[in-house]
Amino acid sequence: MEILTKKYYQYDLNYYLQPGNWMDKCSLELVIEQLEKVRDLSGESLNYGILDQNLSEDEKVNFLKNANICILKDRGEPIGFFYNLVLRERPVPVIHAGLIVLAKNQGYDLIGYPYSFMTYLQFKKYGVHFYTNISSTPSIIGVFSDSFSGVWPSYKANQIKPPTKEYVPILGVLQEKYIKKYFKMNQCEVDKKRFVLRSGSKEMGFETDMKKLSRYHKPEVNYFCMFWLDYAKGEDLIQIGKVDLRAVIKIKLFYFFKKIRSFFVKIPTSRVSL
Repeated sequence: MEILTKKYYQYDLNYYLQPGNWMDKCSLELVIEQLEKVRDLSGESLNYGILDQNLSEDEKVNFLKNANICILKDRGEPIGFFYNLVLRERPVPVIHAGLIVLAKNQGYDLIGYPYSFMTYLQFKKYGVHFYTNISSTPSIIGVFSDSFSGVWPSYKANQIKPPTKEYVPILGVLQEKYIKKYFKMNQCEVDKKRFVLRSGSKEMGFETDMKKLSRYHKPEVNYFCMFWLDYAKGEDLIQIGKVDLRAVIKIKLFYFFKKIRSFFVKIPTSRVSL
């Protein structure tokens, strides 16, 4: 296994699939150092997941055994990252869409393109799998709803119950292997009927004011979030979808469109911070 690097405009996208299983300790420490540098550059006081200051070195290495990471670099400087966590690999793999931190951007889509390629890499390695997402941000909820198959809850799905009985056990996997590990359980509650998480997200450094969260270009997604979630109580939507061949074809088309477009767009010389 090795680091896979893709070029996008002037950015280098470095992909690490479960690096804790194949990288040496010094290399893993360098990866963690880059993630912390992005966190500090963003100005956010995130204390969550791999950035949890209470994690021991062994716990961080164990985290990276199950993490698929993308670090975004601008001329060699780490300016963003995201990671997914492999919650289980059998019988049907379950992968969670984890933390996204973007410290600098010149106006490019530094989430859609890098994430689409990660989805392709994961499908290539794990095959058809369930994909989970926890967010209160309308733009993220909208993208997740439109990108994958059978997403629930979502603005375009049956809002009474999940499409199959598989979804509740998958929610259980997410709760046991992710929520209980990385959320403060004394402030955490999962509503298994609405697929909603109520937690101390503000204390972990996340924005809970909907007026400050990025909206989606489809108004119905923003209305759905306002209807489904109680932002005053710090609620997040728990979404479950499936990455299958249909979803991958859709994502591959998006990936190639963005790649071709990057060849024809002039790179600006100024640097703009978010």
